[in-house]
Amino acid sequence: MPRIQAASIVENRDLRRTALLQAARDLLLAGGDSAVTITAAAVASGLSRSAVYEYFPSSAALLEELVKGQAERWTTAVEAALCDATAVIEIVRAFVETSLGTVSGDAPRGGLSALQVSHFSIGPGKALARHLAQNDVPDPELVARLVTSAVMSVPHAQNQGEDLAPTVTTFVVAGLEGLSAARSPQ
Repeated sequence: MPRIQAASIVENRDLRRTALLQAARDLLLAGGDSAVTITAAAVASGLSRSAVYEYFPSSAALLEELVKGQAERWTTAVEAALCDATAVIEIVRAFVETSLGTVSGDAPRGGLSALQVSHFSIGPGKALARHLAQNDVPDPELVARLVTSAVMSVPHAQNQGEDLAPTVTTFVVAGLEGLSAARSPQ
């Protein structure tokens, strides 16, 4: 990579940082967390190792920044999808479909990494819990964790090209109905 590729030093730093994060994403998708190393990111982005250290002090910091960005995109997408949903079934359907569309594209082979799972739970999962609470769903935090777990398991089980959103939605709604029936007085 040439020394300066942009009109200013600030723009050049942004380009390099973006290239590093894209390289890290490609490495994560191809080989999971352990594939995201400073050396691998340097090679993939065309920067020297010492240049990478100017942006990220460690492989863990690079991976954390990448996953944090993914979680922010997931949360934004989920929030947008949930804003129009009013009934619980609409909320669940919007969450599942949006999440699967977003998560599946960011999941390494073999499924989401532990770091991705933790960020997904505290970003989109919290948004789901908020919307469920507004609709008087009992234990919205627990329900959100269960729904989120179902969604996060899909990248492990998904076959090429198969749309599992309807199956996961049906599964989750049946679980909510069962939970509601179990808690209702007879």
